Amino acid sequence: MSTDIKNYKTNIEIELNPVMWCDHIPEILVYIDSIKIYDGILNKNITVAYNGELEEKYYNLQVIFNNKTDDDCILEKNLDKAVEIKKLRINHIDCSDLLYFSEYISDKGGLRKSVTYLGWNGTWSLKFSVPVFLWIHKKKELGWIYPENF
Repeated sequence: MSTDIKNYKTNIEIELNPVMWCDHIPEILVYIDSIKIYDGILNKNITVAYNGELEEKYYNLQVIFNNKTDDDCILEKNLDKAVEIKKLRINHIDCSDLLYFSEYISDKGGLRKSVTYLGWNGTWSLKFSVPVFLWIHKKKELGWIYPENF
């Protein structure tokens, strides 16, 4: 039995939109495990992308929103600062429906599942595995997958 670790070409694109007003601009970090793929402001709609090889194992895609204060939200004027996760593409396959397997831990209310609107400082995460096509197949319930030695 081989113990070689396989690497797979992996392309991940996550589309993020800011909710902001005036100079109240969200700041975010995006990681795949410990691999930082974005660190900066979110002053317009952007697509953050990772293109590289990942070894066969489980990973955690994270979006960290970290600069909201109570002054950034004015309910009477319907003003807010937040981050919206709009789309997810993995290996050029639209996986936006899989965003609902995510978890969001905010500093204002603990753990929430299936969230794509980050209204408070916190960490949104989506666990996935490589090879991603197998993970997508299972999550989307596309039927049986035969074992490699079948």
